[in-house]
Formats: sequence, structure tokens, C-alpha cells
Amino acid sequence: NATFVAVDQFTRTDGTGSSANSATLDQVNWIAQTLQTKPAGTHAFVYAHKPLIGQNHVDNLLGANPSSNPTYRNTLISAMAANGGRYFLSGHDHMYNRAIVKSPDGAAFVQNIIHSSDSYKFYIPTIPSNDQTYNAGNRQETPIAQELFTVGYYIAKVDGPRLTVTHYASDNG
Repeated sequence: NATFVAVDQFTRTDGTGSSANSATLDQVNWIAQTLQTKPAGTHAFVYAHKPLIGQNHVDNLLGANPSSNPTYRNTLISAMAANGGRYFLSGHDHMYNRAIVKSPDGAAFVQNIIHSSDSYKFYIPTIPSNDQTYNAGNRQETPIAQELFTVGYYIAKVDGPRLTVTHYASDNG
């Protein structure tokens, strides 16, 4: 009852190496097509190492900073929102962060979940946030929840048309 799209942000679709800030760009149309052709009424999860908008690292799935490549961001977020992909799952920042991220054109939104650490690494969010710094005139992130310095995991429960993701964590140490 679900489609999972795993994004390889480190290799271009032609198999060549790349900058980790550009490899995903030539996959955005494939991601959109995969979501558009999934079975009707089913859920979709899209995940990659880097988030849509990070909390510590400036680089993200679609570029060197959250304002990079707005056309691709519009395409990806719109395709997810229109086709049951409500959650974009990632890591990279080693902290639990859940936020609503809207497309630069404001037409669509998804939840961006940065998974909490499962190692000794614990990063701290930048202040001001990357969204405030790079999208000052067109903020795209609305924070929902954040938890620092914990080791965590998630349980996704699919119950017909309902989908819930619950976060659990344990204090470090």
C-alpha cells in the first residue's frame, strides 16, 4: 500500500560522479513520474540522505543552499503533494526536526523529517535558520517539532488512507 522512492544524491543518472549538490537535479522528473504512476490511493515516501531544508548543514537535496534551483524544488514538492508523498525523509543533520516545507511558488507543501541521530554525532541548528538566511523574502519552512541530543527511531503506520509517523527517542548517555 506504499511506494518508496530512494534518491541517490551522489551519482548522476548517467552513472558519472558529480557534485553532491547537483546529482539529484536530473532525477527530479523521474521522481515526479514515479509518484504520478504509482497505484491510485496508495501512499508514497521519498527519502535521501540530505533534507529539503537542513537545520545545521546549508547544502540540501537540491543544491548548495535552500534557495538553489527553485524550479526543481517546485517540481519535486508539487509532485509529492499531488501524489500522496506527504513525507520527505532524510538525515544529514543528526537531529530530529519535523517541518512543513512549501515549494518556492507556494503552490504545494510536504513534511520534511530529518531523522534523529543514531550515532555519536549530534549537530545544532544554525541561528538564524537556513530558511531565514537563504529564503528571507520567501520563507518556505514552518517548524513543527525539534529534538536535540537524542538517539531516535520512527514507526510509520499505514491504516488504509491514514498514515501516521511517530518519533521515539532516548537521551544520549
